[in-house]
Amino acid sequence: MFNSIPIATLIKMLNNTIDKELNKNFAHLELSSTQALVLEYLFSHQEKMIYQKDIETEFNFSHPTVTGILKLLSEKGFVTCVADKKDHRFKRILLKEKASDIYTEMLSLHQQTLNKLFKNLAPEEIALLEKLLARAANNIISK
Repeated sequence: MFNSIPIATLIKMLNNTIDKELNKNFAHLELSSTQALVLEYLFSHQEKMIYQKDIETEFNFSHPTVTGILKLLSEKGFVTCVADKKDHRFKRILLKEKASDIYTEMLSLHQQTLNKLFKNLAPEEIALLEKLLARAANNIISK
């Protein structure tokens, strides 16, 4: 069905499809797929201080994009931004209790989407796909 479509188009189509699925699954949590992605990152890096720049770098997002994501997450009560004690220009991003309350469900919904995505793939095929996509992404992102 998709054999004659160029790979860049397939990747874009897949990204759009995954986003739609995650947005649908996260809707009752008042989250978009991108907001959930940022929350998952914050949860997995709780042992260190996270700043807006860290998110920009990790996901290759622009400064205005991350500003908007954090503003919405803050308005929804999932995070708070606190001025760094040493340099008030930098704002630390802290998770709030509301984020902790939905974290397990958010991970479960994310895993359901991945299970659906990889339904007919063997574990070694998934590992190879992840490796190849990471390498291709690094090629584009590398300066």
